[in-house]
Amino acid sequence: MITPNAPHDPLDCPEGSDAGPEARVEAAELRRLGHRSHAYLSVVEVAKDAPYRAEVLARQIPLLGKNEVWLGDLADVAQPAWTDFVVNTLAVRAAQKGYGGFFLDTADSVELLEKQFPQRGPVF
Repeated sequence: MITPNAPHDPLDCPEGSDAGPEARVEAAELRRLGHRSHAYLSVVEVAKDAPYRAEVLARQIPLLGKNEVWLGDLADVAQPAWTDFVVNTLAVRAAQKGYGGFFLDTADSVELLEKQFPQRGPVF
């Protein structure tokens, strides 16, 4: 996987790669060279070092807990503001860069939300 500050060249990954919407990668160039690339989108968690973390906080999207394994904060996915941010901000940024699709990660973290907030489980 390629992260925004990847120490390696994405073209060295012939099987394809995933990159955050903020990554300094030219998706069109990757396609031209026959390389598959997907935009990495975390659909439940917000990492401490996520480039968009300040935007999430500014939108006052509640962070309800933490994934103790990966240390990402769990967004309140029941909030329309979270869905709007992921779909209309992060995904749009990625699409504008020309990625060939999306890699949707952290969806399994909904289980952590359900365990921490069983009374809200159905809305997650």
